[in-house]
Amino acid sequence: MVKAYNGLSFIVKLVLQIFLGYFVSIIYRIARLLEKPELGTVIGLILSFFAVFWIVDLITIILTGKITILA
Repeated sequence: MVKAYNGLSFIVKLVLQIFLGYFVSIIYRIARLLEKPELGTVIGLILSFFAVFWIVDLITIILTGKITILA
């Protein structure tokens, strides 16, 4: 799932993050954790449950084109 999400175009990721960012952040980190378990991903998953953290993901998508902070 992570590869599928990262393969989406920038505009699609941006729209998903704006409208469904809270859920996308949680689902992305769960999928990432299942693929590659790391402490940073666990911390990111816990922080994703806070509604404000999707803004961090939105900024990283705008700057880098993918979710990078704690993922």
